[in-house]
Formats: sequence, C-alpha cells, structure tokens
Amino acid sequence: MEKAPNIRRRDIDAAHAPDCSCYRQTSAPLRICLMGEHLDWHGGNSVVAAIQHRAFVGLGRPGLKLPRVLGIDRLTRYLSNEKTLSLQPVAVRVHPGLDGLGLGSTSAVMVAAAFGMQSVASSVYIRQARAVDAAYRAEFEVFKGGGMDHIASGFAGIALTSGGFGALPVVDRHELKSFGQDGLSFIVIDTRIPKQSGSIMRQLRTEYKKEMQDYANSVSDLSDVVFDSIVAGNVDNIVQLFEAVQRQMVRLPPVCPPSLIEIIEELARHKIRGVKVCGSGGGGALIFPHIPGSTEHATILDKFFPKLSYFRTGLSDDPVRTDHEGAGVCSG
Repeated sequence: MEKAPNIRRRDIDAAHAPDCSCYRQTSAPLRICLMGEHLDWHGGNSVVAAIQHRAFVGLGRPGLKLPRVLGIDRLTRYLSNEKTLSLQPVAVRVHPGLDGLGLGSTSAVMVAAAFGMQSVASSVYIRQARAVDAAYRAEFEVFKGGGMDHIASGFAGIALTSGGFGALPVVDRHELKSFGQDGLSFIVIDTRIPKQSGSIMRQLRTEYKKEMQDYANSVSDLSDVVFDSIVAGNVDNIVQLFEAVQRQMVRLPPVCPPSLIEIIEELARHKIRGVKVCGSGGGGALIFPHIPGSTEHATILDKFFPKLSYFRTGLSDDPVRTDHEGAGVCSG
C-alpha cells in the first residue's frame, strides 16, 4: 500500500494474511463506492473501484463443516450445480483486510471464498464472473444487498454498474494505469461509527422509498461524469461531484446520519473538501480525493482530528486471485 507522509493507520497490516501453511489461500480487493451508494439494487447507476487492500480466505482440508458466517455456507448451493464441479466441504479461515470500515469487506470475503472453492474443487478454468455471481447470490440471501461490491472485488479496476438482483453487469472498466504514487488516490477515514447495514436496507425500502427514488433520479445522471473524471484524474471535478452527491445523501438519514454529517462539516471548516460517505452503512468510512504530491491533508488531519484513523489508498487493477497453495489442499 502507498502511504502519504505521516498518515496514521489502524493497527492492522493490510498485506497480512492468515497462516495458510496447510491451506490454499485466495484473495479479492476491497472497494470504495465513488458514486451511487445503494443504487445498484434500486435500478440506478453506481460507480465502484477496487482498492489496494485485500480480503484473504484460507481453504482447508475436506470433510470439515463450513462455518455459518457471512453466508459462506450458502456458496455451495450456487457453485455445486455445475456438472464439472464436485464441491466437498472445506474449512474456511477469513482475514477481512480492514474490518468495519464500509469498504466491502464482506463481499470481498465472499468472492475470494467462491473463487477458492472453485479452484480446489474443479479442474475446469475458474471463471471470475461465476465466482462473483455465486458470491452475490449467497450474500443476498443474508443481507439483501446489491451487487456493486462483488463486481469491484471480483474484477478490480473501476466499474460503472447498474441493475438489480441477478444482473451484475460490468458496463465499463478501466485498467487504472494512471493511479498510484503519482496519480489520483483517495484518503479513507475510519469514523469508528458502527455500521447498521441490515436495518438500513429495510428502511430504504420502506420508510424512505420516495427519498430513495429522488436520490436515484438525481445521482444516476452524474455517474458517467464521475466515471470519466476519475479515469482522467480530474481532482477538481471529483471534489465538486462528491459534494453534489453528498448534498443528496444527507436527505437519507439511514445512509448519512447526523454523526457523519458533523464530521464532514468539521472537515470542510478546516479546508478539506469533497468528503463523502462511502459504503452507506450508517457509519464506517468517509472518502475524499487526495491531491497528488500534497501533504496538506495529512497535516490538517493530524492537527485537528487526532482521534480519527485514516490512510491513503490508490485504486487497484489486481483482481481476485490465488495467492498461495500449501499442503493438505482440498482436491474435490
């Protein structure tokens, strides 16, 4: 991971993975939502991008019961219906990368697990689209969420997505060759405000149905502009667009509660602009574009916001992958 000078991090090594000496290890990138939180399941457009942090899943010997965690046990239902796949139960060990930030950790774990299960139980070519689709359907049964997180975790790059349950289109992608040390990156702030994703989904479908539709109508038209601005690395445009979207999001209290709004307004008073909610779980992460070569953001955050944890991340074009293969691998 690339770090800006003096940027604090939580006490987590993002590159650390589980001890997988007897496991096959797979991983998938986490994501940031750049535009259109919750719109993918509402029929609108969302813009998501994979980041350099990854979730790791270790897969162990056959004959062990799958844990009832994150819907992983449901993956077998969507993977084992292929004639070429003989899926045996496996032991699963999870390292989410960065937990609780609203960066799609659950979806990344699901995609990595699906990819890994296929890789250890099938001799056919492992299709990323199949793993993403299976992970999405399995997680949907648990959380009733959309598919944008899974697309980012499964294919990496930056994706403009739309559609509801079962659609999972990748409308457009970019290889992100301009991102990294000298290109566009983002500051991710951990607000340490707990997420409440499950209750938020229910509220957005019931109590805030009209507000959600207004949000979808106003934000979906901006998705193409945001996508093009990010691919071009136009920081000024991104700041203005993020602020425009955030003004719409404050009308959805389940997505952007007062506690988050207060942090964003305080950041603005200290000349940090273009901050928006990321993940929309009612807490979790805030993001804003980092000006290449600038240390001003780190200085301000260190001085005025000593209790906030934050880091800088570039975007990743590294998709779901097999990282390690050890002894005792499930062979199907």
